[in-house]
Amino acid sequence: MQPTQFALLFLLATTNMRQAAAAALGEGDNSKYFSTLCGIIRAATAKLPTLENLPATEDFDLVAELVNLSHSAPAALDQIAASETANSNIDKAETPANKYCKQGKTATCKKLAQLLGKGQPATHIVKLYDALKNKAPTQPVIEIAAALRTATAAADQLKPGTLLTEAAAELNEALEGKKAGLATDSDLRGTGTRAQQCGNPHTAPTAGTAAGTTLAHDALCLCAKDGSANEPKACGPDVTSSGAAEITWATAGGQAAQWKNLKAACSRPASAGAATGAELRQLTHDFLTGIPQSKLTNNYFPGTIGLTEATPSSGCDGQKGANSAACVFYGKISGEQLIAKIKWASKLLSAADNIDSAIKARQQQEHSLSQIKALNTTLTALVLMPEAITHTPATGPGISAEGQKTAPMEEKQQECEKHKDNKKACTEAKCEWKGGENEKGECEVDETNVTTKGNAEAGTGEGAAGTTTKKFNGKLETDCAKALG
Repeated sequence: MQPTQFALLFLLATTNMRQAAAAALGEGDNSKYFSTLCGIIRAATAKLPTLENLPATEDFDLVAELVNLSHSAPAALDQIAASETANSNIDKAETPANKYCKQGKTATCKKLAQLLGKGQPATHIVKLYDALKNKAPTQPVIEIAAALRTATAAADQLKPGTLLTEAAAELNEALEGKKAGLATDSDLRGTGTRAQQCGNPHTAPTAGTAAGTTLAHDALCLCAKDGSANEPKACGPDVTSSGAAEITWATAGGQAAQWKNLKAACSRPASAGAATGAELRQLTHDFLTGIPQSKLTNNYFPGTIGLTEATPSSGCDGQKGANSAACVFYGKISGEQLIAKIKWASKLLSAADNIDSAIKARQQQEHSLSQIKALNTTLTALVLMPEAITHTPATGPGISAEGQKTAPMEEKQQECEKHKDNKKACTEAKCEWKGGENEKGECEVDETNVTTKGNAEAGTGEGAAGTTTKKFNGKLETDCAKALG
């Protein structure tokens, strides 16, 4: 036998010995590396922030629409307020009501018709209509109504609930590739062997075909039990609990159940805090930073997470010893390339942005609602008591009486909102506590304690604390509004 033949036989024998030495992981062998993924899964499965319900802006919008109708289309308003024929007036072509309402306002017009119909109780909107139907609104009323419509439209355009729904869908896609969650065996089976799906960080380094597609795929690469890698607790949690079958890679069966066990082991209790954009962003950033630096594996193989041998030429086959590894290999990439490869990371970052945007949008809505309430109060006073409001000297060029009232209302509303869920602070600030006997509740402005700038600065007479009226002998304008409303 030639020397080269001896060498070849020796090499083959050595290779076979190395392959024979490959073995299943022991219990917990991969738990150190899976814990990183588990932390990300924990954040991604956390409940989303809860948005408190806000009063609908529809009623305020109807008030503004009523004023606009009385000003720009009084004939249309007469037809809308005609109980028996209102809807036919709105629907019939070329009637004044139809011409006005068909410009995207049909639903609003019909709602007004319903509220103004014969026999309706003397609600706020009915009182305003009665005050406006025999005379055109003044210019200040028209301007405030326009501002009210703008404010309600701006508040309605903010969609915090929609943003949270989008965040939930993105989190589910990051977890298991489906917006509604609940991936099936077929969704998670992939194509090719375990090493092909999970990658090979050593010989001609090749990223796994399924690596980074979802957190479920990556978790299965690290932890799944199959015919060779048959330790069910390689990552700590028992992937075969509740009767989950072992996996045959590329064949549907067992994937969804094993993933469900891993996800459950990583999930927070229901009582834990909600997901935050900051947490999702930080966890994703740490992962994307650590992977290229080989911080998530025991040997130096950038782009890898999981247990690796010194020369894992067999790829991420889920085993240890010889040339094996129980890992995920994303490729020797970083930055934008890595984000593009790890699709679940980009989904998490987008979800984080949507969560933050939803919270900001709700805060903007709350602020807008304070302005809307103040505008509505001023408009109501001007419509129902125009003859009762005395002239108040302006505090500066171009500052109207209603402008002097609106600003303090907004300031007081913002002050009161700071005392939400604090009954004592709310009452001490002379705000109106809406929580009854509870220690938590809404804190809203008490209009009787709001002064207008002009009279407050003037500081003279019985009504110096606010805009006074002839009819109500020195009471605040808002007191009169309450008395008439």
